Amino acid sequence: MLGDRRFFLESGFTDHQQLIDATYDVAEFWSVDPEVEMARPIGCVVEHFDQAVRINQRRAKAG
Repeated sequence: MLGDRRFFLESGFTDHQQLIDATYDVAEFWSVDPEVEMARPIGCVVEHFDQAVRINQRRAKAG
């Protein structure tokens, strides 16, 4: 029933533009060519995004 939209629900992204923007943000955060990040499976992009958020939260707490 959900078809290709399932990954959006599981990842927290609500549309394809949000996913594209996050992919470019992830590429910038990890100093990776955006084309390389765009070629990765969506699950990897989501994991990289989640880890970037976690690292930034830890840095913010450390002050």
